[in-house]
Amino acid sequence: MDLFLRDVIVTSAFYVLVIVVVAILFNYLNNEKKRRYALMEKAIESGQQIPENFLMVKKAEKRSFEYFKNGIIFIFLGAAFWVMQFFSNFIEGDLSMFVASFFTAFGLAWLLIGILRKIQEKNEEKAKNE
Repeated sequence: MDLFLRDVIVTSAFYVLVIVVVAILFNYLNNEKKRRYALMEKAIESGQQIPENFLMVKKAEKRSFEYFKNGIIFIFLGAAFWVMQFFSNFIEGDLSMFVASFFTAFGLAWLLIGILRKIQEKNEEKAKNE
């Protein structure tokens, strides 16, 4: 197999992987939204009272899942740049390694924020229940 063709296939595979992960995350979020609408329809059919802010999500507060999602996206983007740098002969220099390192570090930072936010949410729930 031609070396250039192999490089293109490997690099494209990692970008496709990033797109698939993002598509799975959007699918999950869409299904969650549909579930909330179905729950609201059942409540309306049974005559129950629905809170005004039932479908609204506060923009100021991000849930820990959103931080994890952003972290995973940036880590895969950084991994794609690393693989592209490793297998490519046409990209040379420190800039592409810097870009790969930046996205990977940025993703790890988002994951750390997500973990800390999850711990904070658990502590808030525990304090609220006590």
